[in-house]
Amino acid sequence: MKDLVFVDSNIWIYAFSPTDRDQYVRIMAFLKKLFREKQVVVSFQVINEVCFYLRKNGFPEQKLKKIIGAFSKRCIITDFSLSLLEAASDLRKKHSFSYWDSLITASAISAGCTTLYSEDMQDSRIIDGMHIKNPLKRL
Repeated sequence: MKDLVFVDSNIWIYAFSPTDRDQYVRIMAFLKKLFREKQVVVSFQVINEVCFYLRKNGFPEQKLKKIIGAFSKRCIITDFSLSLLEAASDLRKKHSFSYWDSLITASAISAGCTTLYSEDMQDSRIIDGMHIKNPLKRL
């Protein structure tokens, strides 16, 4: 069975709306390798954030619907629950995370992910046994 890894919205935004061609190529290579070697997890929060950003930047609704479909076909999608909100609150208190980062982290931990890939969070940090990595530092 493949390891579960969580990919934060900021990584997806780089993949779906490239502004730097070299970075886009590196991100796409990273994601392709990730899909071959791991089981990718996202939350509804991630999908919402990606779609909100892309829509705000001119993506047509039809293209957003395809992106949502691609997430549902290729990723495990975690849902919100009361226990997840409580776990996020505990993470905020313990680690001084932002509200949104605590939800992402709680979602990844709840799903059993070994790694959370995010550009926004502290690279190499370990939270409840889960590693946080910034893939942009490694590309």
